[in-house]
Amino acid sequence: MFSKLFGKKPVKTIQQAAATIKFAGSVQGTGLNALRIEIAKRLLGIGLKNGYLAKLQYAHEEQQRICLVLDAPGKSDSQRPEVAAAFSGVIPMDIVFFDAIPNEILQEITSSCPPILLSETKLFECPIVVGRGTNLDMPAEWKAAIVCFFVAAQDYQEALSVAVEQLRSEGYEFKSVYEGKVHLVDASQWWTGYVMEKWSKYADGFPSQLEVEAMVATGAYFKGPVLGWEVEAEM
Repeated sequence: MFSKLFGKKPVKTIQQAAATIKFAGSVQGTGLNALRIEIAKRLLGIGLKNGYLAKLQYAHEEQQRICLVLDAPGKSDSQRPEVAAAFSGVIPMDIVFFDAIPNEILQEITSSCPPILLSETKLFECPIVVGRGTNLDMPAEWKAAIVCFFVAAQDYQEALSVAVEQLRSEGYEFKSVYEGKVHLVDASQWWTGYVMEKWSKYADGFPSQLEVEAMVATGAYFKGPVLGWEVEAEM
């Protein structure tokens, strides 16, 4: 699901001297959620400790580069090209290892940019009742809709906050939580125990087991089915 957003674009392995590197801020943008999931899949697949997305700038260059800064203890110089190649299907970016960056800049990155892999996150299903608001995708005949939003967070309050914020960013009017309940989903049984039991007819629209595991690891989210009705209903 998420991998369809990214083409086969090469990455670059950094060849700049450490003294020429300047931290230029964290990576932002509407595609950041999906990007973090794609990177998490690769981090988990090759067993790296963690990674950080940052903007770096090199001496004599005006352009800021997107860089993936990897915490990869135990990876030798001969193994690093293979590690960098694992991220070649994501977006054009430089691959930088912790020990290639001056300590003061590394501290700026780790304190200013969230790590890709988080801990103690769980998967929550947030069924949100919404009105049309300014959203242009909701069919005109619908009076309201339920959007099933899935969020990886530490608790249900955080998950609900993320879901509501994202839906409002799409123009929907938040009305309530359907039946007043946010549901904890067992991510380890995502595909067989949840998707195929509850949404088997729409399985093609859901992320895979691997994608959900990466999503939970990085504290990400995705919008699931949108169910509408054409008559007034209690909220």
